[in-house]
Amino acid sequence: MSDAGNQNGTRRRAVRHLLLALAVFLTAGGGAAAGYWVGQGAFEAAPVVAREPAARQPGPVFSLGSLTTNLNDEGRPRFIQVSVQLEAADQLTLTELTAREGAVRDAALRTLRASTAEELQGADGMATLAQRLLAAVNQVLDRGEVLQVYFQEFVVQ
Repeated sequence: MSDAGNQNGTRRRAVRHLLLALAVFLTAGGGAAAGYWVGQGAFEAAPVVAREPAARQPGPVFSLGSLTTNLNDEGRPRFIQVSVQLEAADQLTLTELTAREGAVRDAALRTLRASTAEELQGADGMATLAQRLLAAVNQVLDRGEVLQVYFQEFVVQ
């Protein structure tokens, strides 16, 4: 029985050595294949893509508060009430808006008053009015620039 036990131990060692040699061979072969593919350009580096500039940071905001005026409708009297905020390009513009608040409010009221209820219907009407207000306010400013008009309230009756 000792010969049989000795034979099993020898067989186990031989199997272990064979498995170890197989693992070394496969690892070396995999490394060689990877090196070949890299050398052939199979794993080319991704092209460098320029990053898009970061989103524009919002500027300081100037509040015109609530504005109410009649609309340019014939027949039945109609009015608009809006609460408006203006996004300034920079702090200099914010200072100018504050200094010229009366002229800015007047330009906004004249623009609102020139509108009709029909022109102001829907999202397109609001967007058109915002563009008209933007142009009117920027005409009042000497140095600064308003970038965006925001409505907090928008009521037409």
